[in-house]
Amino acid sequence: MSVTLKNNFEVLYNRYSVLGTKGIGSGRYYWEIRVSDEYTSKWGVGVCREDVDRKAWLRQCPEKGFWVVEYFYDSYYACTALNKRTTAYTYPGLRKDSPHLGVFLDYNGGDVSFYNMTDGSHIFSFSQVSFTGTLFPYFMIRSGTPSLTICSMVGGPKGTPVLLNKLPSSLNEQMSPPEEGLRSGSGGEDVLPGVESPLLPSGPRIVPP
Repeated sequence: MSVTLKNNFEVLYNRYSVLGTKGIGSGRYYWEIRVSDEYTSKWGVGVCREDVDRKAWLRQCPEKGFWVVEYFYDSYYACTALNKRTTAYTYPGLRKDSPHLGVFLDYNGGDVSFYNMTDGSHIFSFSQVSFTGTLFPYFMIRSGTPSLTICSMVGGPKGTPVLLNKLPSSLNEQMSPPEEGLRSGSGGEDVLPGVESPLLPSGPRIVPP
């Protein structure tokens, strides 16, 4: 599945949002997004509650049911409160690659974390959250002409169902061998997180695109 916005240069304050098709009410999940954009694009990804206000313009913060990182001008930002925005991550120097993010959601553990999957670096985490209700993957485009694409974790031809990976309920459960994962700073692509990541994927669930 991909989300693309074209010819949006005349619209300064509109926000175009799309939710994933599968709601999450428990457990641990993981998905990846590749972004094709330019320097001036503004977009965001994360999760939101099913009951968020979908008509009014509002700040995407936990009080409003959003746990999201937004990107613009080579930096990621997170709204941790109504009147507080944190600079989560800034690319050192000029960005060389298109953004490739991993989103790790632990519903019962109250954590949603974001990683740069190009080099394995941590971007930001919302921790110690008391989630209620159903959460949905959230994708937002605000300006420019970016394209947000959910990666297929198993490859295959175009149109292959996107995988939303179910993570183990306990880190004591069986996990992937360390050599198959992405280690911090490895620079690997198209591989799952390794033992150094807080959440490890296991038993992927297929979600219709």
